Amino acid sequence: MESYIKLVLFLIAASAQVFVIFVLLHDWIKRRQEMKFFPEKLSMEAEFRLEQAAAESVKTTVTTIHPKQPTAPQVDEILSLAVMAKEESRFESYDLLAAIAATGLTYGKMNIFHYFPSDAVQSDAPWFSLASADKPGDFDMDEIGNFSCSGLLLFMQISNVAEPYVVYQCMLDVARQLAEYLGGELRASPTMPWNTAAAERCEAKLMAYCM
Repeated sequence: MESYIKLVLFLIAASAQVFVIFVLLHDWIKRRQEMKFFPEKLSMEAEFRLEQAAAESVKTTVTTIHPKQPTAPQVDEILSLAVMAKEESRFESYDLLAAIAATGLTYGKMNIFHYFPSDAVQSDAPWFSLASADKPGDFDMDEIGNFSCSGLLLFMQISNVAEPYVVYQCMLDVARQLAEYLGGELRASPTMPWNTAAAERCEAKLMAYCM
């Protein structure tokens, strides 16, 4: 009986060892199979990373060639008026310069004229500006004696001023003064007349922006 028990225990132990060997062998085979496909997975991952790097490189190059431009004022933020010379006439040289100076406009940035309130400091943005209605729109002060233009454009950027309606009324008054001094005509634009409808459009734009 004792010998029988020892035999049974021996067989159990042997079976356990066989089972352990089987498990180890199974794991070894599985790892070998995974290793067989691992290089392919690694290659796919590497390819994906290379594609990402290439895309980022293209993006960087495009940004360098076409850098982001400063944001320009939206069209709806600009309010403008025109003072045009009468048919077959032009605003000329020193008479033009004297009329502009009489309204309080001063020559400055971009070689055009700007209007500042009396209490403005040097860093303040102008209330509105004035340019020639003829391209490129600037005034060459070195050649002002030979300068002439078909008209003047006054314009304001609504978002740049604290009280848009006050600034608009000031710009309108200056435009009327220029028209009187130069014998010209106040217009909504170089090709559009100034009338009640034009005035209502300007006021509606101001109200829409300020709401």
